[in-house]
Amino acid sequence: MNSTYISNESFNGSQFSFLFIEPYKEGIKNLDKIGAKPSQIFSRDGNLIPNPNFISLSGRVKHGIVGFILLIPIINTIAILILADLDKIPNKTLPLEEKNQHISQAIDLSKLSIPIEEPSNSADELYFNTCLEKLIETKVNGVKIIPTLKQEKDTTESHKQNCGYHALKNAFIAMYSVDHPDSFGPLFNDTELFVSFFNKYCMPLLCDKPINERDASTPMLRSVVELFRNDNNPPANLIELQKAFKLASDTCLSFFNVQVNASGSPTIGLVDEKGLNDAQKIYDFARNPGPSLMTMICGNENLGHWYTIIISKGFDNKITLYNCDSGSYLNQDIGQVAKLNHLIKVILHHQQPFMMNAYEDRGVIIERIAKHINDKGVMKADIQKTVLDTKPNYYLAIPDCTDGSARQLFHFRLCQSYEMMKHCGWLKNKDTEVLKHVNNLQKVLKFASIHIKKDDPFYSKLQKCLVT
Repeated sequence: MNSTYISNESFNGSQFSFLFIEPYKEGIKNLDKIGAKPSQIFSRDGNLIPNPNFISLSGRVKHGIVGFILLIPIINTIAILILADLDKIPNKTLPLEEKNQHISQAIDLSKLSIPIEEPSNSADELYFNTCLEKLIETKVNGVKIIPTLKQEKDTTESHKQNCGYHALKNAFIAMYSVDHPDSFGPLFNDTELFVSFFNKYCMPLLCDKPINERDASTPMLRSVVELFRNDNNPPANLIELQKAFKLASDTCLSFFNVQVNASGSPTIGLVDEKGLNDAQKIYDFARNPGPSLMTMICGNENLGHWYTIIISKGFDNKITLYNCDSGSYLNQDIGQVAKLNHLIKVILHHQQPFMMNAYEDRGVIIERIAKHINDKGVMKADIQKTVLDTKPNYYLAIPDCTDGSARQLFHFRLCQSYEMMKHCGWLKNKDTEVLKHVNNLQKVLKFASIHIKKDDPFYSKLQKCLVT
């Protein structure tokens, strides 16, 4: 954690006293009660050599308690120093897997309703849907579960950790089967197809990991997508799937984190720097007329399970959801899956609130930075140094930010936020909340334009944002 997160304010008020001073005083009292003193553990020659008199078992146990008691206020101190100022400056050290904790509430749209769906006219029913309906294994509470290859049968060493890679493979099959719907069943359950996919595109990213540590993460799944897309010599049984994916492009594929909130309802969140783009794909899918297809890779990296939700929109714009699971979680948690399917339909009917919440999650960095720019467009030197730091951080690197530095991520988020606002019509929107975000973005854009260098990879993009 970067030291710039610590400020003098961290030491003020009752929190510091409560978390450090009081426990330390109480610790000293407890030491007196057991007749121990910290200074007795080491000799007094300044070399921290164990005291030669400190040899008995009871003495070692007693003074071991000393260390434990004194450790508690130290841990509390570190916590308050690190956490107190997290909201004061942009966080440049977040791992890609980090979740913004408020997102579980932010995109909880369960209080919004959706219109009652009328049955489709049989003449308008997609043959794609007809073929999927024939495969349905379970249909409870309106949840449609399609049988797919179970991961314990995929013949790989790491099959217990392969759910994310199965979910991605199932999404590619769905894209291909739009034009070849009769192939759904055979492809979904084709062991050799999965093994070819896993060995060619997943194993290169996993070969250095122990077998029991090969769970998928969102960044890893995105890397698998890139390998699959750019392979000039795919395995024979994957050639047609790759062609279909290239034709559909990324517009049919999105990644979302699923959590359960305090009321027990599932919520959808954005995981990494590409999350805002995924939200925009859902926005576009909802607004554009059918027929069309969207695949959502939904998972929780903390719980370690992923599955595929296939969303089909018919000629009459009716939405149908199909669920694929390489494990048995969907069958076990059918009630939660029903709630999740309902939430997705709510999002599709309320695109603007969804995009607002999505931006407020991933755009929070822009909002924080805006607070530190005064009316003259100036930022305090120490904060500016943090925001524009060019030191590489390859753990945070993504295709658009090759060195993962704070400066690159800052410029990437700026351009990404601008493109999203332009695409969703926010730049001409008069809504109070939208205007607040647009004004903050423009404020930060002006600041960035002053400090960006012409050799910066985002220079031309940033200039276009300023012009329009």
